[in-house]
Amino acid sequence: MAIDAKTMEPLIPARRNEQSLKQTLQIGGAVYHSSSQQEIWHEGETSGDTQKILKIRTSCDQVVLILYLNQQGEGPCHRNRRFCFYQSVTPGDPSALAF
Repeated sequence: MAIDAKTMEPLIPARRNEQSLKQTLQIGGAVYHSSSQQEIWHEGETSGDTQKILKIRTSCDQVVLILYLNQQGEGPCHRNRRFCFYQSVTPGDPSALAF
């Protein structure tokens, strides 16, 4: 999970593998793994909307990472939104979700 350190908004629920995590730690910028395309991508490489890592936290079992970062540019969402979590779901009404 990547979170904007200034606004505390969740930006992107991106995945990482070992290679992308090592690159993230080496360069101090967010590097993700696309499981559907089986490739590594550096956020902002083509768009210019970069993510500078300020702090990383991990869950107690080190399964989940939270990246606190400085988002530059428009944001990481592929739907031209500032962040991926822009849709609301009302408890008790699952009609907004696609199962």
